[in-house]
Amino acid sequence: MAQSSTTTDQDNSLEWVKKDNRRMLHVVYRVGDLDRTIK
Repeated sequence: MAQSSTTTDQDNSLEWVKKDNRRMLHVVYRVGDLDRTIK
């Protein structure tokens, strides 16, 4: 199961990133904010 689902999971995540770039950018921005506050 894991062997056959890894490629499809990667494909699905790539499609999700393509469709949801705004959310991805928001996550990256939040992580950058956390880095700044930690420092």
